[in-house]
Amino acid sequence: MANLSVTFEDLRVVAARALGWTDRSNLATDEETNLNLIPNLAVAELARVYDWPYLRKQCVLMPTVDQPFVLLPADFDQFRREQALNYGPSASYAELRWTDASDIENRRAASDYADVPQLAAMGGTIDELTAATATASVGAGSFSGTFAYRWRHVSSDLGVVTLSTIASITVASKAHVTVSGWPTTPGTVSIYRTVTTGTSLRAITAAAALSAASVSSYDDSTADGSLSATTFPDSASSSDTLLGRRMLLLWPKPSAALPLYGYYRRMPRTMSASSDTPDVTAAMIPPLRELTKIVALRERNRAPNENINASYGPLLSQAIATSGHENPSNGAPLRDIRGFTDGAPRGRNMTLSDRSTW
Repeated sequence: MANLSVTFEDLRVVAARALGWTDRSNLATDEETNLNLIPNLAVAELARVYDWPYLRKQCVLMPTVDQPFVLLPADFDQFRREQALNYGPSASYAELRWTDASDIENRRAASDYADVPQLAAMGGTIDELTAATATASVGAGSFSGTFAYRWRHVSSDLGVVTLSTIASITVASKAHVTVSGWPTTPGTVSIYRTVTTGTSLRAITAAAALSAASVSSYDDSTADGSLSATTFPDSASSSDTLLGRRMLLLWPKPSAALPLYGYYRRMPRTMSASSDTPDVTAAMIPPLRELTKIVALRERNRAPNENINASYGPLLSQAIATSGHENPSNGAPLRDIRGFTDGAPRGRNMTLSDRSTW
């Protein structure tokens, strides 16, 4: 990407001047808060007015067997077209057909079986992270040692991820451990454990995607060498990795872990520090300055003057005309082998009925 000549602070100054706020030291707290939001709102709006090459990304989604959804990438904003996902050029399966969440829920209620998914729909976002206690008890079995357990429950309908605390336990020879404590609501629960006296939580292969609604506890006597290489995916708070993630609903639920390939548009990065630069190309900076003024006035329920509106359109057209000649931040532009249409399923706070061109 070309060197940028505008920063987050520069755009805040642009917004403040558009609103007549020459002395920002006298701004009320809510006014300063709104001023900090305006540049990011302008970047997000500019990102959606055109299919900017630098925002295009390829994805490979790996569904989990018997799990009726798959998490979309953390930076997902919108699929590039309605036929955005398929099983690859060599696969004999048909491309997924798009529907809505209510249709999938109705089909699942009528017949919840496992096969190659035929339908997909945008699900909800993960809006809540809660904590719960993992409980462990000892019974007769085949292993011994000191272990730590933790489970992770993902709701299939509500977009809620529940992470347990860590339960440590020492078991004597010829024992097993019973782990429990997760919600028995629809969804999947995955159980993780350390090796003896270890610290890294690794997935118990046989308990990687249990049906939380039908399994309330799990008896573990897995040998250390049989634990999966997959580690617990979330940090202590998990807010940086899970909150806001969008789910793609699948029907029927997968009977095998078949990868799905496709293209999507990522979200532009958010600015927070004064020296941060907007996630745009150099050609987009002039229209971004004008759009920042428009967004600032609109957020305060004031109409932009004619000069701002008159300058924004030509600057945007010029940026679009040169967009194919600038390198994106993540390398060379993706070759568009799928074409572009509007009406693609969209990401956060957007629905299938939102068919505006981006």
